[in-house]
Amino acid sequence: MGSLEGKVAIITGAGSGIGRSTAIAFAREGADMIIVGRRVAPLQEVAAEAAKLGRKAVIHSIDLEDTDAAAIVLCAAMPHLTQIHEIRLLPTQPRDTAEESRVAARMRSPE
Repeated sequence: MGSLEGKVAIITGAGSGIGRSTAIAFAREGADMIIVGRRVAPLQEVAAEAAKLGRKAVIHSIDLEDTDAAAIVLCAAMPHLTQIHEIRLLPTQPRDTAEESRVAARMRSPE
């Protein structure tokens, strides 16, 4: 029994690289998953790997650069997996921390 047995994870960028490795590692540890990425074929490969390990992997293809994408993923995932225990969001490109700081400052400052 793995350390994630009975847990559900959402893993973004699951079709390649670190996201793919994370998804397979989670499956080995017993997690079921919602795997997210832009390209369906690589996600299908990861889902097949998870199935070989006896785990369920629901595929959701979406571009997370869309501002509504995270909400869409969560809404689409709920009918398949009723509990989410872990969310791993892996950035698709470098973050603009300067812009994030400006937005946070505007949100904190009184009108």
